Amino acid sequence: MIRLLTIILLSAISSAVISSAEESPLTEADSLTLDAAIKLVDNGMVKAALIDFDKLSERYPDNYTVQYERMLALSHLNRFKEVEAIGRRLIKHKDVSRHAYHLLGEALALQNKRTEARKILKKGMKLFPDAGLIYHEYGNLALDEKDYNLAIESFNLGIDADP
Repeated sequence: MIRLLTIILLSAISSAVISSAEESPLTEADSLTLDAAIKLVDNGMVKAALIDFDKLSERYPDNYTVQYERMLALSHLNRFKEVEAIGRRLIKHKDVSRHAYHLLGEALALQNKRTEARKILKKGMKLFPDAGLIYHEYGNLALDEKDYNLAIESFNLGIDADP
């Protein structure tokens, strides 16, 4: 339930946060397609949106927003191996955001790659110390591992960082 709420929250804020990054510009038509695909995801029509994201991804392989939104859609469909592949590329992007670290960490954790997830989330916390979502995901990982003290500490750090 917590993961679902996190994904919904990310979906709602992603277009506003991510669109500010410098990147390869989309044509006007492709920009409209991207906006429409984001709305489809927001309305629960993820598979339909993914068709557009896949086309845009082919045309704009270096566009952070296109790649991130595709990654987010794939996470809605629990396609975590693909989320991981995109996330690994995005965290190397010059315009990387906290959201890429969060989703990559979550995808790794859900594939039982906990050591890698911890490493990615710690790096995300270091790069984005005000990113409450990353602390939250780190807390989820600790909770899954029954490290309740670390989980509580991480959740509290997340609340302090981003109330």
